[in-house]
Amino acid sequence: KGGEVVTVEKFDHFAGIARRNFARNGLADRIRLLEGDAFEVIGRLPRDKSFDVVFIDGNKERYAEYFDALEPLLRPGGLAIIDDCLFHGDVLNATPQTEKGVGVKAFMELAGSCVGWSRLAVPISNGIMLMIKPTL
Repeated sequence: KGGEVVTVEKFDHFAGIARRNFARNGLADRIRLLEGDAFEVIGRLPRDKSFDVVFIDGNKERYAEYFDALEPLLRPGGLAIIDDCLFHGDVLNATPQTEKGVGVKAFMELAGSCVGWSRLAVPISNGIMLMIKPTL
């Protein structure tokens, strides 16, 4: 109660589908969909508010950049969820074979260097990384 989901969609077509689904499920008044490139949208978010949870599932090549942009907006004790953290096993290669694998591996290396964060990579499907931001 009183919570809000904020989501970003780059493409008009998918934004329309999402809005119809929100309405169909009675959630249109609790989900705010922002349209545009994620980095531009993130840059326009108010810096005086924080999120309890951030979920990253976008341009795999830029996962580390997404995390860097969203981390300041995540409250202490907040949860970051990163989808596809194993990216078809490509991140396990010494040198990933795809640009997406390279991007996700760069994020995983960044995640490993985050001091004080609790981290868990769940090896189901393409993997899900769960990270809890340290409290002050």
